[in-house]
Amino acid sequence: ARGPGRAPGPDDLRRAAATALPLLWVALGGGFLLELRMIEGSAAHGLPLGLALALIVVAAVKIGDSAAYFVGRAIGRHPMCWVSPRKTWEGALASVVAAIAVAVLLGTFFGQDARVMAGLGLVASLSGQGGDLVESYVKRAVGTKDSARTFGELGGVLDLLDALLLAAPASYVWCELLVVRGGLGG
Repeated sequence: ARGPGRAPGPDDLRRAAATALPLLWVALGGGFLLELRMIEGSAAHGLPLGLALALIVVAAVKIGDSAAYFVGRAIGRHPMCWVSPRKTWEGALASVVAAIAVAVLLGTFFGQDARVMAGLGLVASLSGQGGDLVESYVKRAVGTKDSARTFGELGGVLDLLDALLLAAPASYVWCELLVVRGGLGG
């Protein structure tokens, strides 16, 4: 506890950073998801293009996460890294395959080029897995298993959104370059 007249110490700085980092992370990642949603244009079935792209990214990341979890638990034998020892290479591959499949299926449903959507699924999955590992590293650094206990075994809100928060900026750049400017959307 800090008394009057005492200068802030390293523990004070760690606590401040542990509070500010998740807020910044959510604001930046969420901002890019909003930017993705705001892309102008029309997709098939009367949906705005930005909304279709945002739905594709969210579905690809979350279904990829689920595939990684179930495949990793069922057949995962090769741990990915020390940051998150329960994550396996088998689960990571399952995430990539599932995310690409979801992105291609939803993307073609919304009238988008299958090749661009396959790339979007790959980008969303790899950056999402990176986001999950970054959050695991931050939690390990501050000595906690979950960011909160809001959702029981699943952890807190940040545990549910970590992959999406890093996938959103990468996916936005992909869509901006290849769907919007590249004219390959549909």
